[in-house]
Amino acid sequence: MKKLLAATLIISALLPTTGAKAAVNQCEIPGKYYDSKPVDSVQDLKALQNGTYQARGVKLNQSYKYVKSKLGQPETLEIEKDKEGTMMYAGYGDYEFGFYSPKRYITRDSLKLISIEMYLNDKARMLRRDIIATLGEPTGKFHDEDYALEESFNYLHAKYTEISKGYLAESVAMYHPKYDNHSRVFYKGNFRKNQLKNVAEKLPTITELKAMKNGKYSYKGIKPGMLSTDVYKKVGASNTESFFIDEEGMTLDQTYGVNDWMMLSYDSEKCDGKYKLYNISFAYEQKKLSEKRIKALFGKPDDTYGVDTYENEQGKLVKEKTVDYDNLSLTYEKVGKDYYVAVVSYTK
Repeated sequence: MKKLLAATLIISALLPTTGAKAAVNQCEIPGKYYDSKPVDSVQDLKALQNGTYQARGVKLNQSYKYVKSKLGQPETLEIEKDKEGTMMYAGYGDYEFGFYSPKRYITRDSLKLISIEMYLNDKARMLRRDIIATLGEPTGKFHDEDYALEESFNYLHAKYTEISKGYLAESVAMYHPKYDNHSRVFYKGNFRKNQLKNVAEKLPTITELKAMKNGKYSYKGIKPGMLSTDVYKKVGASNTESFFIDEEGMTLDQTYGVNDWMMLSYDSEKCDGKYKLYNISFAYEQKKLSEKRIKALFGKPDDTYGVDTYENEQGKLVKEKTVDYDNLSLTYEKVGKDYYVAVVSYTK
């Protein structure tokens, strides 16, 4: 049988083609990369301050369709959709272009450019004192944990690291102050029917956990392998949507329920817009299901990883770890002396 199959493949390879073209995997088309240019001239700094600077021939308020026609396909594309509308970030090497619309349901090409950020390489970096010498004192100062200092000069926003000579600008961005990343001043968008919007979190039953482990679980008819369009038919729109596109593929995360306690994760290996569900995860704050109980049910996990300690939004240290059982992953958080389930993840 194997010899017959091999012979068939060889013969097929030798036969002339009929002219049909193989489908192109969009993920394999390389995105464009651009190195940032110095912007330390008086003319460029003042244009950035006034919001009129053109980066690679692109300026604020132009559509994504136009930007793409000028710069080509981006290296990465990240899209966030929620009740505040749609934000999209297109990465072109040292440049990141931010687009926005108060509408959640809008085509990418129609989104308008609201921000341009440039990551400065060694030769393009500027001293803070030189920026102030040209533009005067900053109009605002902010705290960013990744940088020593962040300041704004109307439309111009600079992020600095500290050096012996003062502060050095690692990146500069241009956007209207109303779109400042620290205040997120956006508008309410349009909505679609969301059947799970008010569904509160619910601790999984032991029967449900066993079904996940055995690869036989579904939530309200939703199960891995379904297309996002079919999930929509089942439960309607999600609370939020987050897209990411790069050379490795296209991913989509959707959240549902009160406080976004359920997340559906999809991928699109060909970047053709067809998203297939591969993971369903549930976040729990009830801390009622202990690690001891899980071990009594399922025994020792196949793998344990991600043991970590971090500070949560309330400033408390949290210790967590993740374990795997076949199609089921559990993330535990330590409370007192014991670990309790915080996240349940089902993948098939």
